[in-house]
Amino acid sequence: MLQAVLHGILGLLGLGFVVFIHELGHFIFARLNKIKVEAFSIGWGHPIVKWKSKEVEYRIGILPIGGYCKMAGEDIIQEAILEDKEVFERKKGTYFGAHPLQRITVALAGPFFNVLLTFVIMFFISLIGYNYVSSGNKIVLASDVENKTFPSDEAGLMTGDRILSINGEETKSFKDIRDIINSTEGSLNLLVERDDQRKSLIITPKKNEETGSTIIGIYRWVDPVIDTVKEDSPAALADLKSGDVVTSINGVPFTKEADVNKILKSEPTKLDIEYLRQGVKKKTTLIVDYTSGNPSVGFSFALENFRTEGKSFSQSIVQSFHDTKKLIVSIFSGILSLFKGNNITESISGPIMITYFIGQAAALGFYQFFNMLAMLSVALFVMNLLPIPALDGGQILLFIVEAIKGKPLKARTVFRYQFIGAIFVFGLLILSTINDINFFY
Repeated sequence: MLQAVLHGILGLLGLGFVVFIHELGHFIFARLNKIKVEAFSIGWGHPIVKWKSKEVEYRIGILPIGGYCKMAGEDIIQEAILEDKEVFERKKGTYFGAHPLQRITVALAGPFFNVLLTFVIMFFISLIGYNYVSSGNKIVLASDVENKTFPSDEAGLMTGDRILSINGEETKSFKDIRDIINSTEGSLNLLVERDDQRKSLIITPKKNEETGSTIIGIYRWVDPVIDTVKEDSPAALADLKSGDVVTSINGVPFTKEADVNKILKSEPTKLDIEYLRQGVKKKTTLIVDYTSGNPSVGFSFALENFRTEGKSFSQSIVQSFHDTKKLIVSIFSGILSLFKGNNITESISGPIMITYFIGQAAALGFYQFFNMLAMLSVALFVMNLLPIPALDGGQILLFIVEAIKGKPLKARTVFRYQFIGAIFVFGLLILSTINDINFFY
């Protein structure tokens, strides 16, 4: 329980930091454009600490989820509507009193700081190097488990193959394989090792219509050596322990992790397991738990430790550009997939799930935590630049129209535009929160 709370706190702090950087961008560029900032807060809600320095009141909110930058004159539209005015006063030093091009730079600054944060994170990850846990580059065909055909079958891949490289990029681990597949458009050129012989295969990935993700139809190969056993789980009650090597389940020889998925698809009530413990053959019966609706056995198999060595300063600069670009393309592809008939209820996450995933990443280590922050920061960059009212991109579009027209827009026009955006964002928040709840329950 204490560990779950710690993960939750780390998740909140991680999410809060990324949003804070976004608001910091707005704050700095507002000041550079001589727009008065009335308040800048780290965190939301009632301020537990606040102090004033000349013009700005700095606050630390009670909720550690981001922050906000309140600029002078931001509420003038609502005031004009209440007073039934079509034209509102644009005082010098206020947000709407600034030239449209100045407002555009302020609106752009938030997303820009997010992509800058991603670049910095990726730079230091590349410079320092990192450890991570994954399976090797040996694969299992998804068709062995799912009983349907995938691109991997059409390309001639076989269970037990090792994917040595994709499009010339070395793949030491399954993580490498997954990352390249998810960040590459079009066909893939695979160098595969099979029975000590190497061959080249070309494979064309498909899109998962539910999530919009790229799939070729492979699972990771993990040897059947038990790594962790959850306390009070079916595996613990069956007296399975870390280090045990599973040799058969229900009388069927067992060679890899994916075999468990295949067995559990038949929804068995129990598993008769044969295993080796320090070379001694043993047997046990595991009662499968269906309390959550899905079958649970309570153990996982051991993965391998990998190390990516740090690069030079100049190499890290280049690598950071490359990694940041890949993340941006990946996020854009995910958003575009929502407009291609993909199931939106399977494709979006809200603050609860995001916080959960950040916390889980923090538990896995330095690389996983900061990589997750980089991904989230890029997601904020892309999302906020969408031409949706109430988001930065929507505001930029509004200011561009104003600059082209050469005169201020009417208060009611701006208000309706912002109102539509607020409804859209609020609806998206509700949908994503429902998705989060369904994910956990």
